[in-house]
Amino acid sequence: MPKRSTLVLSALSLAALTGCSAAGGSQSAPSSPHATASYAGTDVKRQMEAGIADCMKKGGFTYVPYLPPPVKLSAAETQALNGDYEAMKVRRAKYGFEIFAAFVYPKEFQGPGDPRGKVPADPNWAIAGKLNEAQATAYVKVKEACYGEAVEKTTGKVVTSKRDHGKQMALKVKQVKAEELDGDPGLVQSAVAMADCLKAKGYRLTAANPVAMERRGRDEFDAKVEKLARQDDIPDEQAGEGMFVQPELAPDKARPYLNEEIKASLDDLECGKEFYRAFLPRQNELLRRMQEEFAWL
Repeated sequence: MPKRSTLVLSALSLAALTGCSAAGGSQSAPSSPHATASYAGTDVKRQMEAGIADCMKKGGFTYVPYLPPPVKLSAAETQALNGDYEAMKVRRAKYGFEIFAAFVYPKEFQGPGDPRGKVPADPNWAIAGKLNEAQATAYVKVKEACYGEAVEKTTGKVVTSKRDHGKQMALKVKQVKAEELDGDPGLVQSAVAMADCLKAKGYRLTAANPVAMERRGRDEFDAKVEKLARQDDIPDEQAGEGMFVQPELAPDKARPYLNEEIKASLDDLECGKEFYRAFLPRQNELLRRMQEEFAWL
């Protein structure tokens, strides 16, 4: 699937927020242990889906209300999610930052960053797939209008499409993270200490604010995946502006990258164990609030 823009991915960095995938396989933001274990705003989202279905019916199309099933985390995943050092260490020793692990362990990952098996497909994909070109064009137009109408009725937010909805949430998440996480003196102090430790180990950092420190490792190895994608013979033009098609990388070819990633992730954890213990629960709570506010699953 094409890789989404950095802006959207940064906000949708959990399974519930981030799980937008396109046909064909994509590189997406890691979801675990950077994902919430349950969805907030489910009741509102259910109302929204019912509203879309009613509106689509009036427009002459069938739409099945769909909510993705809740993400089920093991006890160890939940501990890692909340910054437990030992749980994170075990996970990182195998998956690193969970970027190249998707290529090495494809059976364990639904897509890069989501190692919990296949999620049932949205039935509306099959419905839309049976339409001819003219019908499909009309379907998209009606669906976007219905989506915007349903979002406004249930959340009060004015959006033009699901993509616009996601962008608005991404901007809000970015703003709130800057205010609540980057603006917290304790987290700032912990992030600076982590940055100093990593610099002493020879790592180069471009920023030391809490939000940047939490995702610096994923960003670094995401960039390596993008570089490989840009160098292969798979055209990226159809992926869309600012996006690329995931490279075809066999497990044995990806293993050296994952080995490098694992070492970097363990160094990152050793330097940041106090930081993650304080930061991750705060970030998870913030993202749950955003899910609820935007009714986004």
